[in-house]
Amino acid sequence: MSDFKKRIYINLGVITGIIAVFVAFSVLLRLNIEKEKSLVLKIKDDKNKIAQSSENLALLIKDEAEAKPYLDKVKNLVPQKGDLVNLKRDMNDLARQNNTSLSFNFGSESAGELNAGLGAVTFNAQADGTIDNLLGFIRELENKYFALKINSLDINRLSGPLMRIVFNGQMFYVAQ
Repeated sequence: MSDFKKRIYINLGVITGIIAVFVAFSVLLRLNIEKEKSLVLKIKDDKNKIAQSSENLALLIKDEAEAKPYLDKVKNLVPQKGDLVNLKRDMNDLARQNNTSLSFNFGSESAGELNAGLGAVTFNAQADGTIDNLLGFIRELENKYFALKINSLDINRLSGPLMRIVFNGQMFYVAQ
């Protein structure tokens, strides 16, 4: 073999080696780029989730401020058992606001019999006043206590414009 052919083979071998190194380098570089791309996409997705969570939190804070005035009504939907202590006083206040006199007594309690976690306490009441005042009292009572069920209501005339209603019912509560 001549010196010229040896040089050509050596140069071809070196060029082939350099090309092989470049091919290996480009394959490794491509794999690294794909890995970095997936990492960047994951970080971008996490950033979008955080931005969405921040936006949702801001909306919840805004909704909380809007809902705050209705919190008492929501609590009155089905009160806690401990809140029933105030029921007699609240009913007397409603009666006084409607110019009626009220006699109110609690009856028996049926804890948890109705549904899991719900209980009820019975009550008997008697209110005296004009028909308009009594109807206003009943309306406000039903609007304030959504978990109040009136089982029976009797109306009797006392004297002149004065009437008496005698009613009994149940007040449902969340048993703890």
